[in-house]
Amino acid sequence: MTKISIDLQGHYCNHWPWAIVRLNGIELFNQQVVESISVDFDVECNQKNLLEFEHHGKRFGTNGIWDTTAQQDCFAVIKDIRFDDVSVDKIISELTFISKWHPGANPAQVENFSVINNCNGSMNFNGVIELEFETPVYDWLIIKKYKKPVDKNISYFSNHTARWHYEEDLKILDEIKNLMDIDENCRYRRS
Repeated sequence: MTKISIDLQGHYCNHWPWAIVRLNGIELFNQQVVESISVDFDVECNQKNLLEFEHHGKRFGTNGIWDTTAQQDCFAVIKDIRFDDVSVDKIISELTFISKWHPGANPAQVENFSVINNCNGSMNFNGVIELEFETPVYDWLIIKKYKKPVDKNISYFSNHTARWHYEEDLKILDEIKNLMDIDENCRYRRS
């Protein structure tokens, strides 16, 4: 079981925003986000998982009603996501929001706001944020939060960007094991 905790904040204009949370296509939450709320789910996860956040119900002129004004805007924000009490704080800023437009939507908005990269958890239109994660969740969190692209311009011995890049090391270890003909189950060489 994995505990997933989510902090959401709603912003009011004519009504509080509606949000749906799904894990691997299964709906866990579907209600209005009134002010700030926190929800917890104890769920069975697969090796690869998809956590979806959908904002829906915002009106853009339907029957003359706009859920946005110069002073107010109806939208929801993911403030934090925690897996087994560990925050994804560094990941939230990198999330991507994909807008779902209604027929007759403003073409300028469709062109400029269909995909909002680095949305920082904000869902300002009707649409979805997806977060893929793997289990074991702690392994995934460490890599996702701290592994950076390797910068070859930094000195080999002080290259902090090389941390968490074990792919080449694992290949070398496998090569050594094969050369030494080691059986990992019995601690002795195979005969």
